[in-house]
Amino acid sequence: MKELGHPRRSHGTLAALAVFSVFTLVAIVDSSQYYFGQRLSERPVAFWRAAAYALPEWWMWALLTPMIVWAGRRLPIQRPHAVRNAALHVFGSVVIALVHLFVSLSLAWMTDPAGRSAPTFGAFFQVRLYFWFHVELLVYWAILGFSLAVDYYRQARRREVREAQLEARLAHAKLEALKMQLHPHFLFNTLNAVSVLVRKGENQAAVRMIAGLSDLLRLALDNSGAQEVTLEEEMHFLDRYLAIEKIRFGERLRVSVDVPRDALDARVPNLVLQPLVENAIRHGIAPEPGAGRLDIRADVLGDTLRLRVLDDGAGVDGTPSVRAGGGVGLRNTRERLRQLYGDRFRLELLPGRGRGTEAVLEIPLRFEEDVRQEVAHEYREDPSPDRG
Repeated sequence: MKELGHPRRSHGTLAALAVFSVFTLVAIVDSSQYYFGQRLSERPVAFWRAAAYALPEWWMWALLTPMIVWAGRRLPIQRPHAVRNAALHVFGSVVIALVHLFVSLSLAWMTDPAGRSAPTFGAFFQVRLYFWFHVELLVYWAILGFSLAVDYYRQARRREVREAQLEARLAHAKLEALKMQLHPHFLFNTLNAVSVLVRKGENQAAVRMIAGLSDLLRLALDNSGAQEVTLEEEMHFLDRYLAIEKIRFGERLRVSVDVPRDALDARVPNLVLQPLVENAIRHGIAPEPGAGRLDIRADVLGDTLRLRVLDDGAGVDGTPSVRAGGGVGLRNTRERLRQLYGDRFRLELLPGRGRGTEAVLEIPLRFEEDVRQEVAHEYREDPSPDRG
């Protein structure tokens, strides 16, 4: 945690350097004006003497800046105490302006490069007070206004970050709820298949299916806290699922998988393919009396990952429920994709070539390094002081 404190200390140092740099620049401009003005008069002065006159005056404002910023934060000019705090700032600006003017004119009285412009310090102070008091007030209010503007901006950024975090947490909660619906949905379907095998007397196949279901549930629990996994992990889960389905359908189910090596490390939503495959088997292959073919393919298209699940069953025209958006699995998949990617995804069920249905899913191509960079970017963008 100590390392997280260093950036804040460095920011404070940079802010102090920036304040002194700004007032030094103002002092140089003021010195130049005084220098050239005196050259046109009968009492020219050296530039270094003009700078020695102006620098202490403006550096005092740099030293007063933290106090003005502190006062602005303790007494913000906003409801419910806007009038009272504004009055206190008016009083404070008058006091600080008088003190600053007195100290700076005392130094000028001792180091005035143009010589004493008045016989006494009282007269000198009275003349300068008449010409410079309003400037002193303007400097105070300029510092106060700038500090308040910076604070208001930071507060707005904190509100934006908090709202974004709340939205992210809400989206995560929705994703968890949707994902949790997939587990019982799939589990009930598999248990129903086991009961069918038992009723048929195919006890050995039922035992194998229960063992496969155990492996599948273990994999699902291992990734229960992950919204995204690698495509390789998703395919490993899908292999276990298809092993169970092959017990159900035997030779009627033929599966072909074509996933290029460069796509295996891509990030995909956890359990995104299983509902698409289940939909293809249920609506495409199961209703047909003969053998059916299931193709699972992945392609990398620039910055997009395209996943396809194809079957050679009855097709979209023969499955009204598919045209309507499918069952629980497909509806939840579509909603999860919307929560994860907004509008940056495509999920369509299209007529296959000749027969069957093709489910097409396109999502942004992301790898583990991209996820880490996004998290680091969100951390840097969060200016809240309690972070870390």
